[in-house]
Formats: sequence, structure tokens, C-alpha cells
Amino acid sequence: MLRSLIMIAGYGLALAFGVTMIVSLVRIARHRPPLDAIRESVQLRVAGDDNGTLSWIAGLVGAGFGVVIGLLLLGLGASNILVVMSSLDWDTTEGTLTDGPNQVVGSLRVVRYIIDDITYETEGLTLPGAVFAAESGQSVLYDATGQAARVYYNPNNPSQAVLDLPAAQLNTVWSGLLLGAIGLPLLLLPLSLYVAEARYLVPEAFTRRGVDLRIAPHRLENFWVIPSDGSHPFKGAIFDLVHAATVTPAKRFETGDDAFDRRFMLTSAAPAQVRKLFAAHDDLRAKLLSLTGPVLLHVSSNKIELYMSPKVDAPERQRAIDFVRQLSDRLTQPDGDP
Repeated sequence: MLRSLIMIAGYGLALAFGVTMIVSLVRIARHRPPLDAIRESVQLRVAGDDNGTLSWIAGLVGAGFGVVIGLLLLGLGASNILVVMSSLDWDTTEGTLTDGPNQVVGSLRVVRYIIDDITYETEGLTLPGAVFAAESGQSVLYDATGQAARVYYNPNNPSQAVLDLPAAQLNTVWSGLLLGAIGLPLLLLPLSLYVAEARYLVPEAFTRRGVDLRIAPHRLENFWVIPSDGSHPFKGAIFDLVHAATVTPAKRFETGDDAFDRRFMLTSAAPAQVRKLFAAHDDLRAKLLSLTGPVLLHVSSNKIELYMSPKVDAPERQRAIDFVRQLSDRLTQPDGDP
């Protein structure tokens, strides 16, 4: 029962990781090469991490460990299946139970059999080469000395033999499948995580409630831009509690653009820098004003998140993506203030 549950859970996780990763790769590939997106995502994570290269190396070692262990377990599982396939043409003969070397009262015996006038002995309970396979046929070895016993042997190497081939094959297959159920998720999990990170560089590839874009480190403190009338896509007690705990009270923007200042308010620990950014760039204000539904903008040290109504149409979503990319360029430009 436990073995079955582990396999169901393992292959279920592997299927979920694999399907999600493939769908993401296909969607990313429509807009840019996936490997380029993954490489840039890793570079941005290194640049935005206080521990820098050390953190990246630690993450890479962890991911590599999962991939290596996953591949190892998959290889062992596949080898078990090959062992079973190679035993499908084994022959049978009749042997005789006999006392083995170092025999003591009540211990297991061995089965002696003769192939082509050569005598062999076996207490084969698992297929040769099987990994982590349960034993089978033990009860035969407790029978009385001299009693006949069936032996299954490899015609190409008669010294390889088992006492219960069907049970040994079944146990080996189960072991192979179990190893695969553990190894496949370990292999796919780190790969799917890297692909998931790369998604945040290609917002065009995904249709969701808002627009997320991972960005390079910048000089501004985290800030929120919220509707001045209190409407936003995430009204509710949970959001209000989180918002109140993480940002300062909302203030007027004071960019000099009456339409913009009436519609939006700013929450930031350093509002002067954000005001300067939006006051200096008419295009940013115009793009944000062009979004007709309620919007909520959050800029952190490494990501821009623009929350929108789920009812936005494709043209408006594209305008939102253009705004987020433009804001990213302004935030991360190397020369002078943003």
C-alpha cells in the first residue's frame, strides 16, 4: 500500500512539474529563446542577491545535486527493468535442496542443480543485478533436505538462478518503478524552478490577472502606486493588513500632472525619489493613465508587479506590459537618477 502511494505521489508530482515546465517553455519560446531567458533570470538573481555569487553557487549546487540524484535513481530504476527483460527467456530445471556451507540448525538451505553435467548451487532470491528488489522464494529454502525444488536459470550463464522467477521479476519491476517515482520529481523540480523564474522575464507569454517582470537592482526604495479613490483589484481585509504592515501611509503624488495626481497616490519610505521619477517622464505617466481599469503598482528591489482587473482585454494588457518594461528601463538605467 505504502509503495503504491509513493509511486502515485511521485509520478503525479513528476507529471505536474513536467507539464508545467513544457507549457512554460513553449510559451516563452514564442517570444524569445528559452535558454536566453533562463540565463538572464539567473544573472538577475545573482545581481539582486546580497550574497551575490556565493548564493548563486549554492543554488546551482543544490539544483545540480537534485538533478544528479534524480538521474542516478532513474538509471537504477531503468537498469531493473532491463534486468527483468533479460530474464524473460530463462529456462527451468529441477534441483535438490541440500545443506549449504556453514549450515546451522534452522537456517536456510541451498538448491543444487545440474546443467550440462555441471553442478551449481543457488539460494537465489532476487534477479542478478536487481537493485533494492524484495526477495522472493525464501519458503523453498526451509523445506527438508533432499526435497525437489524448481530452479529458473539463465541459459547463457547457468550459475545465475532464482527459485521463483515470476515473483522475482515482479519485485524487480516494482523496485524500478519506485526508484523512478522518487528520481523523476527530483530531476524535474530544479529544472521547473529555473523555467518558472524565467517566466518573469516574458510577461507576454502568460495571461494572468496582472503583469510581473523581474528587473535588475535599482536605487529606489520599494513603493506602491494605488488608486486615490481606494479602488483596486485586490480589495479585502487580507490585502489591507499586508499593505498596512509593509508600506507607509499613502501620500499625494505631486508630479504637476493634475490628471495623474488625482487618480493615483504613492506609498513609499522615500517618496521624493519616486515623485522625481514620474515627474521627469511624461511617457510613464501617460502609459499608466491609459490603463482604464483599476490598477495597483508595486515595485520592489527586483520585481515590478502591476495588478489589474481580470476583465482587461488583450490591447490593454499589452499597454500594461509596455508600461512595465518602460518603467524597468527607467529604474535600471545606469546613468544618473532614474
